[in-house]
This record gives sequence, structure tokens and C-alpha cells, in this order.
Amino acid sequence: MDKDGALKDSELEALFSTSPGNPWRNTEFPQTTITSEAGAVSLQGWLAQWSMTTLLEHKTTLKYLAYLGFEGDTRIALKLTRARRLERKKGKVQRNVFLCYVFGAAGSGKVLIDLISELLDEAQKSGIY
Repeated sequence: MDKDGALKDSELEALFSTSPGNPWRNTEFPQTTITSEAGAVSLQGWLAQWSMTTLLEHKTTLKYLAYLGFEGDTRIALKLTRARRLERKKGKVQRNVFLCYVFGAAGSGKVLIDLISELLDEAQKSGIY
């Protein structure tokens, strides 16, 4: 690793060498996340990719935590929370909310934000999130 703040293909390969391989190899990754101009995955992109993976396939995240060196029971690494409306009734809301405006040229991926929002809404309705 060259410590430049971004993971190139060779660095990703080395990182996943203790696992069955890159968990996103059958996807458009890294084009589907935030990368540097050279196409290397930035820290922000890395965290975003894992956030989406955890939302959609939490078991994959738990497996890879073990592959990548998490010591102990990986199940303690993730915390399920109750629906916020239940917390609000009890007066114990423990969440931060951010308002985000998305700007970008046509075709730059802003619609993806709507898709993610819809997925989060569905996950919350079904009690997953």
C-alpha cells in the first residue's frame, strides 16, 4: 500500500488476499463508488461501498470482517436499531440526521441517490433498518 489515500486494483487485490476475493467482483465496482481521477477507490468510496453492502447483504459484511482480521464475534460489529418512531415515543432518540443537497450535471448519478433513499425506506418499513 502506498498510503496515498486511495486503493488501486493491485492494492485491492492484496487487501482481499486473506478472503475468497473481492466481494464486488461481479458488480461494476469500483465504477459504482467514489474514486480518484486515476480510478483508485477513495476512503469515502470504500466506506460508501461497505455501507451499501451492509445494508443489502449484512452477512457478506460479517464474513469479510472476519476475513480481514476482525477479532472476536463479528456479530457484535453491527448494531440493529429500532424504528425511530418507537424511540421517539420513549424520548430516547440516539441518531443524527443530515440534510444533503445533491448537485451535478445530467447523467452524473444523482438518480442513484433516489434509488438508495427508496431502498432505505423499504428496509425501514420491513424492519431491517
